[in-house]
Amino acid sequence: IMDDFLKMYKGRISHVHLHDNMGKKDEHLPLGKGNVDWKRVMDSLSNYKGRFVTEVNCVDEGVESLAFLKSL
Repeated sequence: IMDDFLKMYKGRISHVHLHDNMGKKDEHLPLGKGNVDWKRVMDSLSNYKGRFVTEVNCVDEGVESLAFLKSL
């Protein structure tokens, strides 16, 4: 579903909220702690020029998520 959405609306996306989860509820886990395929997501957004915001529970999880993104 996400791939189809990104293909269809990629040029119209101006702001992206990022968080991970295990697929059952909106858990706001740090990136890399759930089951989202972040390499695939980021590859799909490779030419995106807008903002990314991590939606996590504390500053430390935001720092952890940023480090994870940089490691991809």
